[in-house]
Amino acid sequence: MFLAFSLTVAATCFALMLVGGGLYEVLVVDPFWPKRPELIQPDRGGISRRRFWMPVHTVFELSVVSALIAAWPALAVRSWLWVALISDVVVWP
Repeated sequence: MFLAFSLTVAATCFALMLVGGGLYEVLVVDPFWPKRPELIQPDRGGISRRRFWMPVHTVFELSVVSALIAAWPALAVRSWLWVALISDVVVWP
């Protein structure tokens, strides 16, 4: 059961990283890029959103699937992990 707990904690940490990245974009990047479009254009020296979002989403999904497999006997945990996985898949473009 320790493995299931550890993987669930890891998935939660990655979920918090996703929330933090979204807050950073909304509060720091988005208010300024309409006046400075180069801010979000990596070819012009701006930030590359893919360098954050792709790895963190991938690791989050892998950790949720791993936690789901490890915590399968625990119905309450399994339900919340399904919610996390399905909601993440829904927000993918």
